[in-house]
Amino acid sequence: MDYTNYNLYSRYARGVYVDQEELNRRWNAVRKMYAARGLGMMIVFNARNQGEGEWLTGLYSPSPEWPSGGIILPMGGGIVTPMSVRPYPETHGEGFGGIECTPNPMVKMTQGFELTDIKDYLLGANGIAVVNPEYMSAELKELIRKELPDTYFEDVSREFYQIMMVKNEKEMEAIMDAVKLHDEMAQTIRAYVRPERLESEVVKNIRRLGIDQGSNGENPGELVDVELTSSPDGQPASQEPFWYPGRRLAYGDRVNIRFCAESLFGVFSQIARTYCIGEPCQETKEMWQTAVEASALAASLLKPGVKLAEVQDKVNEFLEEKGWERDEQIFVHGIGYKPVCYPYVLDGAQGVDVEENMYMSIHPMVKKEGKDGLSCGDTYIVTKEGAKRLSKMPQELIIV
Repeated sequence: MDYTNYNLYSRYARGVYVDQEELNRRWNAVRKMYAARGLGMMIVFNARNQGEGEWLTGLYSPSPEWPSGGIILPMGGGIVTPMSVRPYPETHGEGFGGIECTPNPMVKMTQGFELTDIKDYLLGANGIAVVNPEYMSAELKELIRKELPDTYFEDVSREFYQIMMVKNEKEMEAIMDAVKLHDEMAQTIRAYVRPERLESEVVKNIRRLGIDQGSNGENPGELVDVELTSSPDGQPASQEPFWYPGRRLAYGDRVNIRFCAESLFGVFSQIARTYCIGEPCQETKEMWQTAVEASALAASLLKPGVKLAEVQDKVNEFLEEKGWERDEQIFVHGIGYKPVCYPYVLDGAQGVDVEENMYMSIHPMVKKEGKDGLSCGDTYIVTKEGAKRLSKMPQELIIV
């Protein structure tokens, strides 16, 4: 990736990592989608839900208030980001002079929504495309309907995410930067997993490693997410939860770690591996082999046109045939500007189609009642032949 235009800090945003040519491509693709439906503009509410704001603006964390506001993408010009879902006159703060520019002059920030602007953006159309309509305030909705009675809203969330999650060559550069970060971290973690260390110490080391290696941001707990379980290898897991600072590792332990860190360019990747302090027992070896095969099965099924629900069902059938429990969590899902992104199998997303060049995470859990589970997790890109694994990290038990 080219770091030349990376702006480390600014008033409203930290990090400018998408050039204007790429932003224009994204904006035009979305505009084409909602224009085909006869809609005049689009509003995204809760724009940090799945990284919608980062993808549309090229900015990381423009404002602490941003999640309560939204993103406006009119048919022409740039992006407008209201920091509140309320109308502008009621939210006008003292000292805040109307429109402010972020580091990108094509991305402007306002204190709130202005009806006169919305009317101008519609360019004579009556329909407004909405992403995440459940986060739209009743106050704003009723005011628009009162002042612009012919205006109607149409939910285009699914269509928007289908565009957002299909990656092009430029986006793949940022993705591979994130994948490389995780490969390096996974190799280094073996130095942290050793007898007499507390689980919390290992987690802190991993988060610190992510920041040192280039994970973007100021909150290591949010930007380097770590899941860690440990128990004596082959023995039942503890029936009582170990509160902070966790149990102390010992020789003969199996330590299961899945971590998901954000790269310098705002993109997440993830890796799940099992670290054994000493030679693993036969059961652990069998569990790991099953985990590798389950991930490979999911990857082979992830082809354009396939339903995600079908992929997870077939993987769970495989796990049951091998004598392990079903994994009822989301273990095949999109990943990008957030650790879990569309598409995923949940409620209304059951019928989501997989498309070529979608960036996906696969990490089915192999477990048995009373024992800690483990998973072999990596990120993939969907191709016509199935999902291609991006990591260079071997899918092996790591003995330390």
